Amino acid sequence: MERRGISARVLRGKGVGADRIVGILAERSLEMIVGILGILKAGGAYMPIDPDYPHERKGYMLADSSAHILLTQQKHKQKCDFTGEILFLEDFTLCAGDDSNLVSINNSGDLAYMIYTSGSTGQPKGVMIEHHGMLSLKCVFAETLFVKESDKITQFANSTFDASIWEIFMSLFTGAQLHILDKETIMNYKYFECYLNKHEITFATLPPTYLANLNPDNITTLTNLIVAGSASPVELFNKWNQKVNFVNAYGPTESTICTTIWKNVIPCKT
Repeated sequence: MERRGISARVLRGKGVGADRIVGILAERSLEMIVGILGILKAGGAYMPIDPDYPHERKGYMLADSSAHILLTQQKHKQKCDFTGEILFLEDFTLCAGDDSNLVSINNSGDLAYMIYTSGSTGQPKGVMIEHHGMLSLKCVFAETLFVKESDKITQFANSTFDASIWEIFMSLFTGAQLHILDKETIMNYKYFECYLNKHEITFATLPPTYLANLNPDNITTLTNLIVAGSASPVELFNKWNQKVNFVNAYGPTESTICTTIWKNVIPCKT
């Protein structure tokens, strides 16, 4: 947290403030989370970029968003041509200087993040989400899903999908643990099941197509399963509904991730 506060001061000194978009090109990692927090604390809005995106798409997003600063990891420095300022998330010189908290400059109508759609109908389009949408999300976590500080949450989604924002801020807003999964664990269903049990994961948000390959009898600690991203077949619900609190969620990116939730709660799992 100390590193977050100081990097935020550096960013504000470089002109980051309300409605100023900062790109962040990084893999799922602690550095990525630190970068997001630094941007937000500086008063800016973050825009996630997948390091594996085609060169043209990355360039388009940076130009279209008018980002003037890009945060990235050293190993990705050759993956993007950018005429603005590039800062490396591993650069500890960003931690030098005054470590006191910054005065907040934001209000609820300022941008929190900008996320680009898939571009399936043409050029990708940036969706801009304001802080008041995030505040509503915080209420959902506390009052509808009852996420607690003792919970352990997976960070499964790619950072360029808004499901990652759901996962990350489910943890940050509630004080719960966030477990950042690597690609190897995600790409192997047995590894994934073992990870859930070993780390006593209690909340996971998964797409139906992935969940269909998991065996509920192999998972012992999961109590809350949120299914989102595409239609959830009845067969999938029947497979899981006696094992976990099954939540079917839906919402377009423009509505701060989620607009509707249906819950099937097992009394012993509450």
